[in-house]
Amino acid sequence: MEPEERELANPSPAVLELMKSHLAEEHGRDFELEHDLSMSGRPNPDAMLSYRGENAGGAVEGFWCREHPGLIFTVDPVPALSAERIAHLARLDPGLQSRLAEVPEAEHAELVQAYEEEKQAAELLKRFRKRRRHRTAKPQPAAQERREGAQAYLLAKYEEIGIVDESCWDLLYLRNRDPAAYREVIGSNEPYMLETIRKWWYEIPESDREAAKQRYLDSQGEQPGP
Repeated sequence: MEPEERELANPSPAVLELMKSHLAEEHGRDFELEHDLSMSGRPNPDAMLSYRGENAGGAVEGFWCREHPGLIFTVDPVPALSAERIAHLARLDPGLQSRLAEVPEAEHAELVQAYEEEKQAAELLKRFRKRRRHRTAKPQPAAQERREGAQAYLLAKYEEIGIVDESCWDLLYLRNRDPAAYREVIGSNEPYMLETIRKWWYEIPESDREAAKQRYLDSQGEQPGP
């Protein structure tokens, strides 16, 4: 059974207002929707901002900025974390503990969130590299290398969120969000349209796509449908 694609919604008024404020305060310029925003149904690889909608995996609505790679801006406040919870997380992770010691206590909750997002991004690239190592070691034409790199990334992302369309959009946004990671995946800075990325997804053998789907369901404690 093919995974169902889900269309992303348009930005909410609150997120549009946040985009306007971000460009005005951080970059000293007005927000122009057609020029500055890339989103589902209207990809723009050269846009300053890239929209991300809510998804079933728990992601909140927000956007990436090309000038702030690795960060996502949302209208939701940082989730409240008790001092006891932060201390517990720090005991489990010496790396987090050392970072918490470098900032005021009032900023601990925000740092924990940023630290967890950084770990998730690192884990995604780790899975991508593992998949890439499993490919044939023979020299491959550049186009094939590019396609296989993209497919390894898409499978790794799909295992994480379980949504085909958002996995494809994540790779599209990666060029603005983290140029170095995009070059590692694609082999260059060249942008590709969403239609091309989706085509790469459906060129992945169905057995590999189904295996990735099952790993996502396993991670969620779910069983595949009929």
